[in-house]
Amino acid sequence: MNDETLKLFAKYCLHRTSAKDFSDWAINCLENGIDSKNIRILASMFTAQYENEVSKYFFKSLADLNWNPPSAEKCLLDYAKLIAQQILDNEIDAIEGSNEIYMIYLHLDYVPELTNWDYLHGGMHPETYEDLVFNKNGIEDKHLLEEAIREEAAKLIFGKITTVHQYKVKPDFEFAEEQEEGLFSKLWKRIF
Repeated sequence: MNDETLKLFAKYCLHRTSAKDFSDWAINCLENGIDSKNIRILASMFTAQYENEVSKYFFKSLADLNWNPPSAEKCLLDYAKLIAQQILDNEIDAIEGSNEIYMIYLHLDYVPELTNWDYLHGGMHPETYEDLVFNKNGIEDKHLLEEAIREEAAKLIFGKITTVHQYKVKPDFEFAEEQEEGLFSKLWKRIF
């Protein structure tokens, strides 16, 4: 399956396709020498109004080519990696790409592989929780955020993901003491 097919299938999984998207995909296939009866039918449906009219020909076209569609999760994770590569290659804006990966993260019900993109979407560094949108003078400067996005994109592509657990809190001294003694027992002592 080529990148264009992966993109279309990912958009389909995210419920962001239109009838024209499928027809455009088929035309692109024909222009690149990928041909079948169902691709030709699909290419001719550029005026179709409804996605369900054309999506069945998309899946028939995949079958014609012996391209088995991956599971939605695998497709979207592969698409996230494709977006990460586009970020590194400066084909798309880093923040725009980050937002797209964040939407995939939400759609996949918070898969651990993409947890760090949640922090980046919020403008925080996924490991230090540092504000990456405003500099130390309080002036908006997204350079740090874009740099962190590029670092995370490289980790996603090369499989060096260090997942930060959501809602991780660095305990301060007082909280650490409460943990040692046991929060419940300390509260019990305060009440009685």
